[in-house]
Amino acid sequence: MGLLAAVDGRRRLAGNRKFSLTRSGICSYSVLMSNKRKGVPPVMLSEAVRAGALLRIRCICSRVCWYHPADMIRLYGDIPALNLERRMRCEACRANPYVEISNPTAEEMQTIKLRRLDRVWWERRVTWREG
Repeated sequence: MGLLAAVDGRRRLAGNRKFSLTRSGICSYSVLMSNKRKGVPPVMLSEAVRAGALLRIRCICSRVCWYHPADMIRLYGDIPALNLERRMRCEACRANPYVEISNPTAEEMQTIKLRRLDRVWWERRVTWREG
């Protein structure tokens, strides 16, 4: 027997609990909704570049670093900015950081140390097999 097997308003057992239905056959208990925001597209890194914003990356170890979104596009491609949380790691504690997109004021820009991408290189490793 399913959870809402009866539509006539009588009580039916579902496991060890009793659920009552309203006269119209609607379940009378509350149901948790998902926390996904529907209809709001994610902010892409390219949109942050066009807006002139910076990325504030902070970690649970109180480390805060500022990055330019164009540097992150070179490393990870044009992805949603919040996906950087899964791809990056804190250099101090190796935990996943929190990402914020912000437009700092001129006064805040005086105190920010912006980390810029210097170079990217890929290490080439070779393995040999006998044969």
